[in-house]
Amino acid sequence: AMSDFIARLWSEQNSEKDDIAYLSKELRNRLDLSREKFAARLGVPFQTVSRWENGKAEPSISIEAIEDLLRSLGKKGQDLLEERFDKEGI
Repeated sequence: AMSDFIARLWSEQNSEKDDIAYLSKELRNRLDLSREKFAARLGVPFQTVSRWENGKAEPSISIEAIEDLLRSLGKKGQDLLEERFDKEGI
């Protein structure tokens, strides 16, 4: 499935430090959002964000929503976008 492919690609391209837990927490901090509000913004259940940040789940297709959110931040999210998604930035 596409979600399995994205999760596998994500884990292959990122070291332990650069996992979804780090990205989720960092992005939430930059947006000044609680887990609940971050989950709502991504359109996923709160429990999904909680599992990501606790290392109990890999991202699914929702990773595209995270990329879109980073792009919407402009310069504020450019470093995370470049590190995790592309070399061109926004």
